[in-house]
Amino acid sequence: MGVPKQLNHRNREWLIDEYITKDKTIATMVRETGSTKGTISRWLKYYGISVMRKKESREILRIKSINKFENSYIPIPESGCWIWVGHTELKDGYGRFYDYQTKKTFFAHRASWELFVGQIPVGGLVLHHCDTPPCVNPHHLFIGTVRDNYWDCHNKKRHSHGIKHGMSKLTEGDVRAIREDHKTNPEIAKRYGVTSTMIGYIKRHQNWRHVQ
Repeated sequence: MGVPKQLNHRNREWLIDEYITKDKTIATMVRETGSTKGTISRWLKYYGISVMRKKESREILRIKSINKFENSYIPIPESGCWIWVGHTELKDGYGRFYDYQTKKTFFAHRASWELFVGQIPVGGLVLHHCDTPPCVNPHHLFIGTVRDNYWDCHNKKRHSHGIKHGMSKLTEGDVRAIREDHKTNPEIAKRYGVTSTMIGYIKRHQNWRHVQ
C-alpha cells in the first residue's frame, strides 16, 4: 500500500504498518503525507494506537540496548572473557557504549553491569577480576570502591613503579647503592639529582619497596 494522499478510514492498515511495523515517527509520516501532526495523532488515537513512540518505551529501549551490546563483543572460550569490539579508547583500552535508555555513553563494562546485573551503587566502581580492560563479561566484574581499585592494581602490579615510572631518575642499581651509602642524605641527593626527602624514603624502604 502506497502513501495515502489523504488520511481517512481506509488508511488504518497503512497507519499500523508505518507506525508499528516499520517504527516510523509521526514527523516522518507528516512529511510523507503532507498531513499535520495533530491529524495523524488523532487518527492513531481513533484506531486505538498509542501516540507515544515505541522508542520511548523503557523496556523496548532496554531490549534495543541489549541487542546492540550483544553484537559488540566476541566471547573467548579459553578465558571466558567477552572482548569488546565496539568503540574503544586507545588510551585506556576500555570500551565505550551508547545506551538508548539514558541517551548517554558509558564505559562498556559499566554498561554490562547495568544491563545484566543491576544498578551500580552511588560512588561504586566496576572492577575486573580478569584484569582485562576490554572484557565485558558480567561474571568477570565486581563492584568496589576507589580503595578497592587501588589495592586491586597494587596486588596485580599494574601501578607504574620504580624504573617503569615515566618520571623516574633512578635505576634499581642506584637504589641499592643509595641504601648502602653512609653519606648524608643531602650529599647523596645532590649526586643523583633528587631531593634529600626522596633519599630518606628510599633508605626507609618507603619508596622502591620492590627492590631488595
